[in-house]
Amino acid sequence: MNGINQYQLTGTAAEMYERNLVPAIFEPFAIDLLEHAHLQPGERVLDVACGTGIVGRLAWPQVAPSGGVVGVDANPEMLTVAQQASQKIGADIEWIEGNVSKMPIPNDDFDVVLCQHGLQYFPDQPVALTEMRRVLGDHGRLILNVWRPIKFNAGHAVFAEVLERHVSAEAAATRRAPFKLSDREKVRALLKNSGFHDSVVSLATRIARFASAEAMIRIMMAGTPLGAKMNDADLNVLQAVIDEVTSGLSEYEDDHGLAIPMQSWVITAQVWKN
Repeated sequence: MNGINQYQLTGTAAEMYERNLVPAIFEPFAIDLLEHAHLQPGERVLDVACGTGIVGRLAWPQVAPSGGVVGVDANPEMLTVAQQASQKIGADIEWIEGNVSKMPIPNDDFDVVLCQHGLQYFPDQPVALTEMRRVLGDHGRLILNVWRPIKFNAGHAVFAEVLERHVSAEAAATRRAPFKLSDREKVRALLKNSGFHDSVVSLATRIARFASAEAMIRIMMAGTPLGAKMNDADLNVLQAVIDEVTSGLSEYEDDHGLAIPMQSWVITAQVWKN
């Protein structure tokens, strides 16, 4: 197989993230997250580390028109794409640039805080969770998800192992990074220490779909930090990565392409302030 020039991905990293990674991975898990949120019309919802806004876009029709959705993220390019995507569907969502450790949001302003696969990336997780609690009103609730350990997410496990052999430990680390906060009891303890109560952990399994293993590799290179780690890899190395990942994931191929089961923890928790 020679797929070096088969996939040409264009646009900014944020645009490619929205176009490729959102439908493949993040939309299915956003749907799952919202199934645990039980949003009600009229509620005020904050999407923390919103990225290109898939959680907020799916939440908006569940609370509109009397409620509202706000998304906050530190990456302005992600927010630009989020704004464009919400305008296309007529969703009146407010997008705010801000750091989760000090969000530009008043106290007690929301009924629900959602955070999809963001907690593991926050440099100070207790501070971030304390901020999420601060912006929630009395009896507010938090719904977040984090990945289960990488061994339960075979596509990334195989990819990381191949990258370590052929590229570098740093390249492999970019594929392992999303799974670094996968101990559910550690997350539960973080929530308790930040003032949340009654946490409930649920297992979620969804299918991530790509046209092929090569498509997955190209998309990960284009829309994640992996691309910077592989800039210096020559075509022979890239082809070896493609071939070995394709072989390692062959059992997950069906007639529609690559179908990788992925697993995460969904954690819900409550706030009591009065």
